[in-house]
Amino acid sequence: MAERDPDDPARPDPQPPEPHLGPLPHPLDRVWAHPSELGASALGASALAAPTPEGPRLRARSVTVGAVCGAIVMLAVVLVAGGIGDDAGPTTSFVPAFPELQGEPAARLVATVSASVVVVRAVSAGDERTGTGLVMGNDRILTNASLVTSGDTVTITTSDGSIVPADLLGRDPETDLAVLRADGSHATGARMGSADDLTVGTWILAVGASGSHRRWANEGIVSGIELVLADPAGHQLAGMLGTDIEPTSGAGGGPLLDESGAVVGILSRAVPGYAIPIDAARAVADQLVAAGSAPHGWLGAVAVDEPDRNGGGARLVVVVPGSPAAAAELAAGDVITAIGDHRIRARADLTGAISRLRPGDPVELTIWRDRRRLRVDASLGERAPGAMGLAALPT
Repeated sequence: MAERDPDDPARPDPQPPEPHLGPLPHPLDRVWAHPSELGASALGASALAAPTPEGPRLRARSVTVGAVCGAIVMLAVVLVAGGIGDDAGPTTSFVPAFPELQGEPAARLVATVSASVVVVRAVSAGDERTGTGLVMGNDRILTNASLVTSGDTVTITTSDGSIVPADLLGRDPETDLAVLRADGSHATGARMGSADDLTVGTWILAVGASGSHRRWANEGIVSGIELVLADPAGHQLAGMLGTDIEPTSGAGGGPLLDESGAVVGILSRAVPGYAIPIDAARAVADQLVAAGSAPHGWLGAVAVDEPDRNGGGARLVVVVPGSPAAAAELAAGDVITAIGDHRIRARADLTGAISRLRPGDPVELTIWRDRRRLRVDASLGERAPGAMGLAALPT
């Protein structure tokens, strides 16, 4: 049974605190207080001994000043974070997915690829051309076919200023891509991404080299996908990416980066402001390294857009006799809506899809004929230089 306090027999002796818990807290050391205690908490120990009417008022003033200071701090945070109300928002209609492009984040993205960006210099019979190259690894550099030709004397300048001679392994004017080999360059290979998830409006950053020791970067958005373009030499480039990036001297061959710093495209020198999706570029590069050329698939038909069908499609208007399309018994009037799992919404989609395939590749076509949906198997032929993945552009 607990012993009684001799000064108050009705109360048990207070137990000493546990040694490991330290001294007992002050009675007012808590987040709440009764109004009668405000004077004591505001004035400290002297107020406990001799409370005065001034104590509660001083405490009230302290609380009021604290609240006002807190409100001012919160207002400043809101203004810095983006403002209050509709009038404080962005002044442009497009809000990039990567919001701090002009600051350190963009610089960090450039840093992730700068060691993989080189200057390509090609000289032939007194004609000198300069552009950008992207290191893929194993001393292989991806650049533009419109920059280098067979017989050129080619050198690359790495990010540390080293000048290394390079050999042309192969070029493909149909995609404006070429692969060089620069033995002993020891440059870092870039991190590759994919263009499959790009849509119109996706933010991108272009990086390139315009001189021996000069690098540049320019931000923009994807303005078009699966585009079919003609270069000045008459080559038809299919499946291209459009950008709103202002073409810069030496831009051709430079990489397009996504928000993570991965390469999603290669800028074209033949059609400035446009880019080859990196997925197609890597497939072509593999063929150039292995064989020096990159043959493209050919279906053998002329197609136009089909605007009268929900979901679109590519409507065949001519089937070339003896072509893979004819062997598959395709006919004028058929509307192609898919190749395998790849949806076809317009002629450009069909042209790009066929162009990325190789001769001999089997394809499964989904077509609509007389309001019936059919599956048709075909085996692609080889496209002649300068021709389209189908047969020719309609006039």
